Amino acid sequence: MHSKLNLTFAYRRGQTRLTDVQADSVFKVTRPVSLPDGSGLQLILMSPAPGIFGGDLWEIHIHAESGTQVHLTTQGALRIHPSQNGDLAQQKLQYTLQAEANLTIYSDPVIPFAASQFNQQTVLEVEAGAQLGFWEAYMAGRLAHGEAWRFQLLQSETKFLAGSELKYLDRSRLCPSEQGLSNPFRLGKYPVWASALMYVPNSFSAPHQWSKESEVAVDQVAPNLHLLRCLAPDGQVLRQIQHQWLQSLSKNDSEAMSISA
Repeated sequence: MHSKLNLTFAYRRGQTRLTDVQADSVFKVTRPVSLPDGSGLQLILMSPAPGIFGGDLWEIHIHAESGTQVHLTTQGALRIHPSQNGDLAQQKLQYTLQAEANLTIYSDPVIPFAASQFNQQTVLEVEAGAQLGFWEAYMAGRLAHGEAWRFQLLQSETKFLAGSELKYLDRSRLCPSEQGLSNPFRLGKYPVWASALMYVPNSFSAPHQWSKESEVAVDQVAPNLHLLRCLAPDGQVLRQIQHQWLQSLSKNDSEAMSISA
């Protein structure tokens, strides 16, 4: 099944508003709520489906116009189900930010079930002065059921473009039947991993202390663009790292406002 979700946010009369919604039945768009400080909108991306199945293609396009501030989250983990004929499940994500837009995307982990195959393509496009926080995470399977590294294929591609110029490109392909993913030079003892990008127009200071149960690395990969990669033993530790990363973005917002004032 090919399903699409298109959302457009615009700045109208001093407020961020959701001005256009195009959603197929696999997606559910609820009414957005104001952020606690009243500066923008928060929206939970939801789906009544139990997950994405082999043979499905989901396309999501989020457009943030100039001056908007939007925080997107998901209702829960994205479960990847296999198909009887071994078809690939696919998701294509595109986020575009106009000048002075501020968008954060914090998705729950992708969980591939046994025998499943999944491919995700993400494109992040920003104009000058925009600010972006992006987080994606994966688990090795249904860990609570003792199911790990039993999927067939998990691959992803993430592109980040600033002013149509490619600044970051990441591709990964995991196939447990071909790769020893528990090798210490790969994922070792960690069945949970994540990547995050932060694009900020001002200087940024990342946290220096993380959970001792995890492995975390932060680097600046291009002007104003910062990358985090982490390995975690479980979802709880992952959420701790995600919270710290999000807090650092919020702190940067506050400092930028005080400087401009």
